[in-house]
Amino acid sequence: MLKYFLSASALAICGTGAAAQNLEYARLSYDLNSFTFDDSDFITGIFQGEAEMSFDQIFLGAGVRNFSTDLTDDGDVENFTFYDVWAGYGARPGILFGAGLTGLSAEDVDRNGYEVFGQYVDDQFEASVTLLKLDFDEDNLRTIVNGAYGINPAVTLSATLIRDSEFDGAQYYLAADYDQRNIAGRVYYRGDTEFDDTIFGARGTYDFGNAFRANAAYETLTTDGGADFSVLAVGGGYEVVDGAWIDLDVGSYNADGDDAVRVQATISFETGSRIRVDSAFEQDRFDDRNEGVDSFF
Repeated sequence: MLKYFLSASALAICGTGAAAQNLEYARLSYDLNSFTFDDSDFITGIFQGEAEMSFDQIFLGAGVRNFSTDLTDDGDVENFTFYDVWAGYGARPGILFGAGLTGLSAEDVDRNGYEVFGQYVDDQFEASVTLLKLDFDEDNLRTIVNGAYGINPAVTLSATLIRDSEFDGAQYYLAADYDQRNIAGRVYYRGDTEFDDTIFGARGTYDFGNAFRANAAYETLTTDGGADFSVLAVGGGYEVVDGAWIDLDVGSYNADGDDAVRVQATISFETGSRIRVDSAFEQDRFDDRNEGVDSFF
């Protein structure tokens, strides 16, 4: 089974002392979202683990992301997991090409696939192209193109285009990030060339400098059918040790006129800098969704 091979690969890569000396990036996190609609409670949980390493011109990485949901209010929990393992070659400084195995595992479902990618990075600009294919749809090939430009050391503009060969339309993301001193913020927009669903959001943190930070997030979704969803949340975090945070956010979730209280608790550890550009972009989009309207789904 590919999922066991991938899990074993991740453990082998991360578990050896030699590999630890070559570790470029690592992340572990768990997010717990609780929603209260009237007298009903719904819970979602997300675990993430990821590691990237370098050995001269050879780069290796592995990751797993598990979702657990209890949306039926009857105690039944559904789980599904995404996983990948990859290898890349740095042809020259700033240029990386690679390929990997990826997949999706859920109850009675085990889908495997592959990806190929290439990227370019310099002091001000970065770009990547990724081709992704899963075996459950032999005719569909997903293409993901990312690009970012640093206007100055504090402000970065970025864009992403995602297109599936089986469909006429494409999703696109536009974002502006600000990061300087103790303030970090992000404004983003997501649209679709085929449907009228649009998302606009903003999120940010203020670091007080004494192991405490304040968090805030807002997102609104307008669907093709005219339904409106929105989230407004505020909270804070405490840095237990360097790179390890505990965050708690509370907010209002509005689902087309139905209000809910959302409580989000996160435990996370992150160290180093990512090697793969597309993974960094994907993590930003995931964090947008996890703090926004899609946190319910």
